[in-house]
Amino acid sequence: MLLLRQTKNVICLGNVRKMSTSTEEIEWKLRNYKYFLPVQLRRSDFDGNGQFKSSCALMLGIGLHLRYTQRYYGSFVPKNAMTVSVEGTLKHNTELLLRYSETPLAAIGVRKLGNSSVLYRGALFKPKRFSKENNDSLGLFLQEKFFDESERECAEKYFESTASTLVYANNVIVDKSSHKPVQDLPLMFRETLQKVMLGTD
Repeated sequence: MLLLRQTKNVICLGNVRKMSTSTEEIEWKLRNYKYFLPVQLRRSDFDGNGQFKSSCALMLGIGLHLRYTQRYYGSFVPKNAMTVSVEGTLKHNTELLLRYSETPLAAIGVRKLGNSSVLYRGALFKPKRFSKENNDSLGLFLQEKFFDESERECAEKYFESTASTLVYANNVIVDKSSHKPVQDLPLMFRETLQKVMLGTD
């Protein structure tokens, strides 16, 4: 059962580990992610108070890494393997809550890559208020692509530099026949994930 609790300016869904300030900084900041895509939010994703539902945010965040790996590796997981033990947790920044009609910029990253497990991070960045003159420029960042350092710096002109929502997903890859964790991830699969490692250039 998922429990909702609030500490300071962050709402936590489920069991979220305590992290150091440096780790928090890496995972919450736009400049530390490399792969971005726009997401369209529906009215049904918001509750009666106009706040983004935690359940919808959790499902969206977990789905981000599936989209990335399928696009660049061709599958959700390596052949002859399957994903199990998926643990999802969530944090909201109450100072930057998403609202209906906003188009956030989503980012996918990998926090840790083990022999058979992957710690994913999915982040949603709230758009800033912008003038009509800047509308065309904003559209340049609402594309699914890798951003280089200069593009990430420029994106912070149009989106908040700190995420409004952060999703934690822990996937374990197991062999279909033995039902045991694989001894090592296939090289191409690992290289696909290494491209979006957080905190690396």
